[in-house]
Amino acid sequence: MLFFLSHEINLKFLKNPEESMHLGRILIISVTLFIFWGCGESEDPSRPNTFTPLSSIEITAPLTSLAQGTSTPLTAIGNFSGLFSRTITEEVLWSSSDPQVAAVSNQAPTRGRVSGLAPGTTQIHAEFEGIRQSLDITITDDLILALTTAPPQAELPQGISMQLAATGSFAGGDQDLTFDADWSSVHPDIARVGNEPSNKGRLTGVAPGETQIFARFGATETVIPVTVAEAQLESLSLSPGNPALANLVAFAFQAKGTFSSGAERNLTAEVDWSSSNSTVARVGNSADDKGLVTTLNPGNTAIRGTFGGHTATSTLNVVGSPASGLSLTPAAPRIALNTSLQVEAQAFLSAGGSQAVTDLVTWSSTNPNVATISNASGQRGRVTAQNPGETRIRAVLGDLDQVEILLQVTSAPFVALEITPDEPFPLPPDSSRMLRARGFFADLSVQDISRDVTWNSTAPSIASVQNTGPERGRVRGLAPGSTLIQITFANLSSEIGLSVADLALESLALSPVERRVTAGQSLDFTLTGRFNDGRNRELTRDANWTSSESETAVISNEPGHQGTARGLSPGTAIIKAEFDNLEVETTLTVD
Repeated sequence: MLFFLSHEINLKFLKNPEESMHLGRILIISVTLFIFWGCGESEDPSRPNTFTPLSSIEITAPLTSLAQGTSTPLTAIGNFSGLFSRTITEEVLWSSSDPQVAAVSNQAPTRGRVSGLAPGTTQIHAEFEGIRQSLDITITDDLILALTTAPPQAELPQGISMQLAATGSFAGGDQDLTFDADWSSVHPDIARVGNEPSNKGRLTGVAPGETQIFARFGATETVIPVTVAEAQLESLSLSPGNPALANLVAFAFQAKGTFSSGAERNLTAEVDWSSSNSTVARVGNSADDKGLVTTLNPGNTAIRGTFGGHTATSTLNVVGSPASGLSLTPAAPRIALNTSLQVEAQAFLSAGGSQAVTDLVTWSSTNPNVATISNASGQRGRVTAQNPGETRIRAVLGDLDQVEILLQVTSAPFVALEITPDEPFPLPPDSSRMLRARGFFADLSVQDISRDVTWNSTAPSIASVQNTGPERGRVRGLAPGSTLIQITFANLSSEIGLSVADLALESLALSPVERRVTAGQSLDFTLTGRFNDGRNRELTRDANWTSSESETAVISNEPGHQGTARGLSPGTAIIKAEFDNLEVETTLTVD
């Protein structure tokens, strides 16, 4: 519209110069109206996308097997043409292929929540803008064994809220029952607790005093003693305060409130978060990423938290080399139907070298009917084959150019399976070994299918094998003896023998030693043990890790991440690893 108007006016200028001033005013007015009409009236820069088409949907769930009478929330993540992804749980149309087994809500505030009604398996569908995705949900007839709450007791200032959680123990494992439990307060004039779908388990201090909160599920109940103190919020602070963080990292900020009673509370989930310069660093403000800062470019930005009329600011200095580009590996993968693949992203640094950014980029698949790729926490970059064909896997980070790889899903079957490494020497009790499963195609090309096969130990009291999660295939020695470790996929199988022997640990070695990192950066340590058979074995995933200064650096003991240290603030910490009553240590300096 604007182009044709300008074209006509230019012709008139040539034919009748005397009309130039009048028509020029028309052009200015038209352009002005066009600009304002195009911008719209909203001042919200993060209003929902209305012009980039949706290309795929991903459904994530805390669990896909739940007990009858319980529920779990589903999250729908929409990928928009590979440019960005966002949560669209409230926008998709949810449905169940068998509503007698499990129902799914389309009503706020429980939209996307699945409720188990009867034992069985059903598919839950999410559909939006012509795109549809499904997830299998299984309902069991497990009975509750115990009900626990967190925290077991609570103390909070008057006028402040906190979230209580209820966990049910079932034969098949633990489940979050916060939403499914019935909540009540003995003295709601002292502290009230939410029992509506929008506020289940939300505890609020009303007046000074003591009361009890009950959580009930069926005939099982538990009680939480609660004390409410007379106090007002006096100040709000953020930590870390004015930090220097490495570029291209994710770092959790926290908000702390100080009350007139002298009590302090973590208000991270309560405050509204913002960044003054989102090209330097962005900060999460949704329920699942409150306060999570992602650094994108060197520079300064103000991270702000606002709550209860108070605002706190932490000036963030992002240091290090800017990224000049991205790369993805593997470069041109081929995977079989019913398998998955981990794609890794690396950022090239202008100063040289590279850095892993798999958990920071936004992932997309140009053809999700062939293969989908996850943007969910803990699963980012995980590709799942859907149908034979080709698709491009893309990654975007900040203002860097988008990169992609071509991925092929083949209907060709595997002709053989293999477990590696097939090592003859035994495993000491309480130690573990990571095994890998490989599938061979007819042309002898190979695919890692460790997370797609079913693992089994024929003597689980001798050695167990992990069959879920990223540590799938990790075998752990339990008692002296022998077992077979087996894998199955489709109609194929393979096995290796494994023995566990009572070996004596002689020494430990830790690497690297005496290293330096910038706050926000991570460092993986490796622990090696030498045993009395003269062999060295890696014990990184089996040791207990500690840091002498948890405010300077922390180190993980979480499964799959043991031995990963992270710098938090300037200083020096002693990193210690302990296994079988021996320990070794080194220093880690944080700049």
